[in-house]
Amino acid sequence: MLIRDIVGLPGKSKQIIVAKYREKCLWLRCIKNIPVIIYDKNNKNAKHHLPNIPVFEARKFGGIGHKKTPTGRESHTYLYHIIKNYDSLPDMVVFLQGSPFEVHSNSLDALRVLVERDFEGVTFQPLNFPLVISNKKGAPTHRGLPIERVFKRLFKSECPSYFAYTWGAMFCASKEVIHRKPVAFYEEMMQVIYDEPVSGYVYERLWPTVLGCDKFEIHDSYSIKDRASWELPNL
Repeated sequence: MLIRDIVGLPGKSKQIIVAKYREKCLWLRCIKNIPVIIYDKNNKNAKHHLPNIPVFEARKFGGIGHKKTPTGRESHTYLYHIIKNYDSLPDMVVFLQGSPFEVHSNSLDALRVLVERDFEGVTFQPLNFPLVISNKKGAPTHRGLPIERVFKRLFKSECPSYFAYTWGAMFCASKEVIHRKPVAFYEEMMQVIYDEPVSGYVYERLWPTVLGCDKFEIHDSYSIKDRASWELPNL
């Protein structure tokens, strides 16, 4: 695959966060003038090794069996970065998978377009296609997801009937839009990952609501977290 360079322009501070497992990530060679942090959950000797969280036993939803689901997925990596760097985020953060070409993604083309105009006017922007719809139970793709339960836990309000999202959970978000919610909200999101075996599929649908929607008010009524149980290293 031929990839043209993606060159960051002077102006807004920016950073690319990559959630990596076993992907080779050769595409990162095309990124120029944009700091990149690769959180690697496979290589213990990596500069930013991030241990995956405990693995749940096999679960089923919608008749589909998932063997020992590693619940961390990319959402665990993204939340780890937000929580640990909440007070020192750059103007724009780009969250990508280790292999952004899965599900026929055009994420790098979209990123190039944004970088060429220095993210002007962007607060939240998915970096994938197509736009798809899910109901609050995960249908039609993953029937039986606990989206409604997780949504009520996070937002303390009734859950919408439908969500618009893009496959792969890859997007850019401004510091401004991330800071619209307190760090306690992201800590609660992290705790959900430890409580819900299929949270990765749920958050794939909820990121646009978390970062792209101001409709739902946030309450400071989250329980105190045992952060030590997250097993997050001090990088």
